[in-house]
Amino acid sequence: MSQELTAVILAAGHGTRMRSRTPKVLHPICGRPMVDWVVDAVKAAGATDVKAIVSSHHAEVAAHLDGQAEVIYQREPEGTGHAVQQVPPEVLSRGDLLIVNADSPLLSAESIRKVIDAHRSSGA
Repeated sequence: MSQELTAVILAAGHGTRMRSRTPKVLHPICGRPMVDWVVDAVKAAGATDVKAIVSSHHAEVAAHLDGQAEVIYQREPEGTGHAVQQVPPEVLSRGDLLIVNADSPLLSAESIRKVIDAHRSSGA
C-alpha cells in the first residue's frame, strides 16, 4: 500500500447554529482559528498533500487557507457526501485518503496516526 497520504479537510459548512457572520471554522480556539488546529494535525500526522473543501460563499475561509492547503470549491453546499465528491478523481486513486472535519480542533496527530496505521495494517 502506498505511503502517500492526502488529507481532505471539509470546511464548507455554514455553521448556522452559531449565529455568527464569521464562518465557523475561522472562530478562534485558544487564539487560533479552529481550522488551523486541524491543518497542523493532519500535517503532523504525515499528510503529504492537504486539500480543503470550501464553500464558494466563504471567500474568507479560502483566503485564510491559502498557502496551508489547496482549496477546492463546493459551489452549492449539498452536504458532506457532496463535499467529498468535489475531490478530483486522480486524488482518489493515489495512496491513502483521510477525510476530516474542519471543526475538529481537538483532533490530534497521534489519533490520526493511529487511524492511518490501523487502516494500513488491515490492508483496507
